[in-house]
Amino acid sequence: MKIVLSLFILAGIFLITSCAANPYVFRVNNDELRVYRNEREIHHGGQVFTYVRQVSGNTENIDITFPDGTIIWQSRQMITSGVSGAHGGGDGPSWGYNFLLQVNLFRAVERAYEGGVEVGLLLLSLVIIAAGVLDVFKPEIGWWLTTGWRFKNAEPSDLALGVARFFGVLVAIIGVVLFFTAL
Repeated sequence: MKIVLSLFILAGIFLITSCAANPYVFRVNNDELRVYRNEREIHHGGQVFTYVRQVSGNTENIDITFPDGTIIWQSRQMITSGVSGAHGGGDGPSWGYNFLLQVNLFRAVERAYEGGVEVGLLLLSLVIIAAGVLDVFKPEIGWWLTTGWRFKNAEPSDLALGVARFFGVLVAIIGVVLFFTAL
C-alpha cells in the first residue's frame, strides 16, 4: 500500500515539474521564437519580449512589450471557421522597425494558445482517472490509505466501501472531463 501512495506522490511531483518550462516553439523561415506561457514571455535571438493575452467572448487582445519598452497590440475577432478580422498598432522606438518580426511575435502567441495538447493536464487527468477506477474496483485500497492505516486489524464496513465506490465514480468522471479539456 505504501508503494501505491509513493507512486501517486512521485506522479504528482512529475506533473508539477513537467508543466513548468516547456515552451511553445514557433518556426518561420530560419527564425525561431519560443513562447513561455507560464512566464508570459517570448524569447527570440537573445531578446526577451513580454506579452499579455486577454480573451473576452470571441475577441482576443494581445499586447507585446519589446525590451526597449515599445508596446505593440493586436485585437482580433475569432469565429469557429477562423478569424473574421484583426487590427493593431503600437507606440515606441521599435514600432514599425521590423514589421515581419512584429507579425511573427503575434503569430507565435496565437499559435501557442490554439488547439495544442496540454501535456501536464493530460497526464494529471490520467492519474485522476486511474485513482477513480482503482477506488471503484478496489475500494479497500482507498479506505486503507485514508483511514485503515490508523487501526490494527481493522476492516472497512460495507457503507465505507460503498461510499468509496461512489466517490471513485465521481473522481473518474472528473478525470475524463479533464482529459477532454486537455486535448
